[in-house]
Amino acid sequence: MKLRWSLKSGKSRQITSDYLSRILNPVRLRSTIEEAADILSALRRHIPFDALAFRGNSGAGIAFPLSAIMCLPLIMVRKGNSHSRYKVEGALNAASYIIVDDLIHSGNTIDVIVREIRRHSHSHFHSVPVGIYLYNQSGPRFHHVGSKKIPVINRRYLRENKLLR
Repeated sequence: MKLRWSLKSGKSRQITSDYLSRILNPVRLRSTIEEAADILSALRRHIPFDALAFRGNSGAGIAFPLSAIMCLPLIMVRKGNSHSRYKVEGALNAASYIIVDDLIHSGNTIDVIVREIRRHSHSHFHSVPVGIYLYNQSGPRFHHVGSKKIPVINRRYLRENKLLR
């Protein structure tokens, strides 16, 4: 999925953490979003999902532009204290969603996203995570949340499951 962006970059000096460099540098952000859109579009042709879920700046940095490109609503799980009275906002009526984040370190972010969306979903049905997209790490092949095994979605996953065209 090719995007047309006009970036006029001056000689600004960037100071970033390694894990945020793919979203704080506009050129790297563009290629990161294009790659994510390609992978998630290929997945969506075979495995339906209705929304993108994220938590924190590292997830938001890619979730917002992906939402606009793919015409998918968002589910935002807030961290800590916030000006909002809602811990979870967005498409809580989505049947299924993809979690978007930078990497899996301890797995806590993924666990919190799944738990909070389940807790705040509309009454009689719960949104189900169908995958995790990590833009900064190929990551493990799966992440376990309770007894549920959630696949990490990347090009390797698409190839192994014969989902690439």
